Amino acid sequence: MLVFTRFTPADRNAQAMMSLVGNFHVARFPVDATDTGRAWLWQGSIAADSPDLNTLTGQRDVEATIPGAGSVMLKASPRIRELVNACRPSVAPDAEEAERDLPDDEPPEDQPRAPK
Repeated sequence: MLVFTRFTPADRNAQAMMSLVGNFHVARFPVDATDTGRAWLWQGSIAADSPDLNTLTGQRDVEATIPGAGSVMLKASPRIRELVNACRPSVAPDAEEAERDLPDDEPPEDQPRAPK
């Protein structure tokens, strides 16, 4: 789970949609005004495996906008990509890696075996 916080004042109990635009993707996430004890700030969360987070994993700048709170430009950085990927669940090896691990005389599981 990734949690976003926009450090700008929000109206008590307000709700909005934050948009992320960049890297040939557009994503929208719900955000709520959250009392941090010192101020009401915008916060939202999204599952780390959401494909919408690909907006953040490219090599271009990303613009984050909350209506009424303005926009913030996130400069392209490998650290953002590393953070998102570190939060994502492990992915099973791809088919090519799995095939490389098979003995030469064994076909992949999704292919029928030749009669002997």
